Amino acid sequence: MEDENKTKEQLTEKLMELRQRIAKLEVYEEEYRHAKEQMQIFNRIVLQMKDAVILTDKDQRIRYVNEAFNSTYGYTRDEIISKPSSILFVGSDEEFKLWMQKAFNAIARDGEFRVEYRNRRKDGSIFWVSNTISLVSIGDEMELYWLGIIRDITEHKDVEDELRESYRLLEKALDELKVTQNREVQHERLLALGQLASGVAHDFNNALTPILGYSELMLKVPGSLDDKESVRKYLEMIETAAKDAGEVVNRLREFYRSREEDEEFIPVNINQLIQQAIQLTQPRWKDQAQVNGININISTDLQNVPQVNGKEAELRELIINLILNAVDAMPTSGSISLRTHASGTNVIFEVSDTGVGMTEETRKRCFEPFFTTKGDRGTGLGLSVVYGIVKRHDGAIEVESEVGKGTNFIIQFPIAKKEYKEEKVKKVEKSLRPLHILVVEDELLIREILGKFLSIDKHTFKMASNGREGMEIFEKDNFDLVITDRAMPDIGGDQLSAFIKQINPKIPIIMVTGFGSTMDASSKVLKNVDYLLGKPLTLEKFQGALSAVSEKIENALNKVPDESSN
Repeated sequence: MEDENKTKEQLTEKLMELRQRIAKLEVYEEEYRHAKEQMQIFNRIVLQMKDAVILTDKDQRIRYVNEAFNSTYGYTRDEIISKPSSILFVGSDEEFKLWMQKAFNAIARDGEFRVEYRNRRKDGSIFWVSNTISLVSIGDEMELYWLGIIRDITEHKDVEDELRESYRLLEKALDELKVTQNREVQHERLLALGQLASGVAHDFNNALTPILGYSELMLKVPGSLDDKESVRKYLEMIETAAKDAGEVVNRLREFYRSREEDEEFIPVNINQLIQQAIQLTQPRWKDQAQVNGININISTDLQNVPQVNGKEAELRELIINLILNAVDAMPTSGSISLRTHASGTNVIFEVSDTGVGMTEETRKRCFEPFFTTKGDRGTGLGLSVVYGIVKRHDGAIEVESEVGKGTNFIIQFPIAKKEYKEEKVKKVEKSLRPLHILVVEDELLIREILGKFLSIDKHTFKMASNGREGMEIFEKDNFDLVITDRAMPDIGGDQLSAFIKQINPKIPIIMVTGFGSTMDASSKVLKNVDYLLGKPLTLEKFQGALSAVSEKIENALNKVPDESSN
């Protein structure tokens, strides 16, 4: 009975053990089934992927590839499995080892390695791939494998190469275009420079015409010098024309320049300027025209109008340009009419001619710089200067014209403000004792003029024709003042001034220059210069310069410290 019970217990234990094993087998079977299902899903995904998939072991032997790999590289599964992955690499074995080390370091740092490089197909052709490489653990022992997902990017790279080549060609074309543009710009600059030079000659010739005309009248017409009244009138016209010539260079930069804040305008009698302009242009519209068999009549209707604020020289130049433009528009004969009248807060000034007139296109473009219908005879600057002057005087200008019926320019200027009172510029009277002056100037005629100016006030002086000679004379004598030109050959006024100030910092220096209007107080040259005297020279301007530096001269003579030098 005991043995029977013991046997039953053993059978029961074995049955329990068997049931436990069966339960475990069922769990394993379920896990296997699930794993199999997952593997089937993975295989389907991998098989359907368009990207090539490659799995290699730690020795870089290929253990798995998908169908996309086979079609991409041209190998069958049997041909590629167990082969070293280096057969796909373009490069030496040493380069492959370095590349794999780089990939391992990147994966250890970032978890994966993405890289673009070249691979080799079975047929030996080279193509570009993008490979995302990572490490995966497989099996019970969790052995590491290299997993690569590869995409053929050859077409992409070809597009990149094409774009790169296109960009290179575009850069080359742009460089060639820049060269061509630079040539064209240089050509246009030279053309504009030639037109500007022509315009300068045009304006200077306008100024020289009355100078030469009235000079010839006094020199060549018998008995003309006996009529003192006429001589005085001629000399006044010559002086006015010469002063206007001095404004030509400044006006070249004033086509559309705005009025500067510190630019001072004074009340001007425009009727008086019209009369002066008619007299200044008489050699052109009357004397020269009659020689050519052309009769031009000028009439005026000048009402008693208020004054306008402005610069006499500029407004006179405006009127002169309009008169000469009208003369050019009447190649056979005709008449010019100048009229003024007041309208509200403006003075209206009109210039009309009976000339050839303008087309609508010409009328619209007549104020453009360098635009001309006169061919080689025109510069295209006259009316653009007129437009610039009108705008700077806060005025307005209109043109009425019709082909064959003449042209009418209508200009309006604001009436001068009542609170602005006209004040005559008072000449600075500064009594200076006779000074000993060094004059350095390379132009003989200017040296002679300066000598005449200095002799009027009994000053003594020594002349030098260049900077080097000026240095030598200065070192041998004691001078109260130095007057020097700026632009001289060899040693210019800048160097001479620096040399003199090193020897005697207190001696005043007046620099004479044709660029005075373009130099300002911040200019480096003024560091050694006490006064800037612009050309052309006049007695009034010259004496004003001497008065301006008189205090420094007296301080230097009396050994008084000059605060401005500190």
